[in-house]
Amino acid sequence: MNLLFPYCDYDGPYELTSETVDAEVPVEIKYGTYLLGKSAGKWVFLIYYVGRSDDNDDGLAGRIKSHVGESGDYEKFMWRRDDSVREAFDTECNVYHLCRRNEEPITNDRHPKVPGGETWECPWTDCDHRGGD
Repeated sequence: MNLLFPYCDYDGPYELTSETVDAEVPVEIKYGTYLLGKSAGKWVFLIYYVGRSDDNDDGLAGRIKSHVGESGDYEKFMWRRDDSVREAFDTECNVYHLCRRNEEPITNDRHPKVPGGETWECPWTDCDHRGGD
């Protein structure tokens, strides 16, 4: 269940441990997107899961650490800072759709959820997911 992904504008990959997340992801980052998976060579990352952090008490580091110890192929993580909840949502949607079009899709079992109270549409023109869906 993977997609070969160039490293682009994400930091990492790093080992998915609480200690590594604490060392590599600044605690003040509230908005961000992260990828879970494993490395497959120098410039390729196999994505198994995509997620995001909205403005919550645990921030991006807390969201990533919530996956430590989960079963599956989550050996490493990559992350990026986003400037807003909207940017994090759009980024998560974009990676989600790119991965879903692969023959072996990611393990996310549903479309990224629109943050509570928002009525945003997915940025993909052929997707009809909206807030409240």
